[in-house]
Amino acid sequence: MAKKHAVILCLTLSFLFPAHPCAQQSGGSENQVIKADVKLVQVPVVVFGPKGEVVIDLKCENFRLYVDGVEQKISNCLHDPVPLAIAIVVDLSSSMRPYVTFLQEAVYEALDEPQTDNQLHREVYRGDKFMVITFASRASLKIAFTSDREEVKKQLPRVLIVDTKGTTALYDALYLGVKEVQAKAGNIRRVVIVVTDGVDNHSRYKPRDIRAMLKEVKDTQVFSITAVYDFFLDLLHAFDGRVKVEAAEYEISEKERQGPKVLKNLTEAAGGEAFNAYTPGDIPRIVRSILYAARHEYYLTFVPEDEESGQPADIDRTHKIKVVLVPEDKYGRVKGYQVIPGRRSYYRPGK
Repeated sequence: MAKKHAVILCLTLSFLFPAHPCAQQSGGSENQVIKADVKLVQVPVVVFGPKGEVVIDLKCENFRLYVDGVEQKISNCLHDPVPLAIAIVVDLSSSMRPYVTFLQEAVYEALDEPQTDNQLHREVYRGDKFMVITFASRASLKIAFTSDREEVKKQLPRVLIVDTKGTTALYDALYLGVKEVQAKAGNIRRVVIVVTDGVDNHSRYKPRDIRAMLKEVKDTQVFSITAVYDFFLDLLHAFDGRVKVEAAEYEISEKERQGPKVLKNLTEAAGGEAFNAYTPGDIPRIVRSILYAARHEYYLTFVPEDEESGQPADIDRTHKIKVVLVPEDKYGRVKGYQVIPGRRSYYRPGK
């Protein structure tokens, strides 16, 4: 029976994937540390093609995996669709008002059952579960985990109501979303998708708190969708066709400038990725892509060479992971292929 994976969609207007439950993993970047006392290490991988499509027809021999620059032997390669536990966390602060329609569409995109002629895949998708959290000045659980898609759709109109207040507790909502899924999803995978048009300005938690938490959780990845639509319109309006308006008139604060960078660091620390939505309509499209990719990850398993010796390491050490595709002339980056590993490092304690 397929094991469930959990996805949190944090929709805050300001965008794979945890490892299979059989291995301990916490996702993404060099900052994301996997504390593994077992010999097997598993790396979830998503591959995007030249047109941004999710590539699902690769074989084990198409992957090369390196640890600290040394190639490792891939002992197993799994690639099966899985059910998802999807927690949707929506930013409903006042700045989100222009985007409510697209937020609703994005949530519906998550709720719609994928269309397929494969009976086994249909059964997998019917195992999905959903949770909805909203936030403005504070975060609140609105819909607890349920597999009833229609019930969630029925409640959305009363749930997705924009607050008139201007504050945004983004980090508090992210913290709540991860904690809720950790507590309620069981031994399954989780993905957080943050969509925001601004930066946090009303949270108790700081980015360092979120980063510390993400290092400790298992099977949780974070993604962000940064809606940059209005900002780029402002830049366009800064030109009247003849004279460039002084940039100072369109200056944004240091906190606003750092917002996307903070989200990028957090998503990478949790094995995810940061995406931009240049128009409101991009938001549901990106959600659809994330969920499709989450269902079609590759899981590469290997035994680190230093583990095969049976000798413990002399010192605590974090090992860097890199995954590439072969043959390079067909699947290399120059051909437009992108490999996103769900973990970019793992930690091995010393003696």
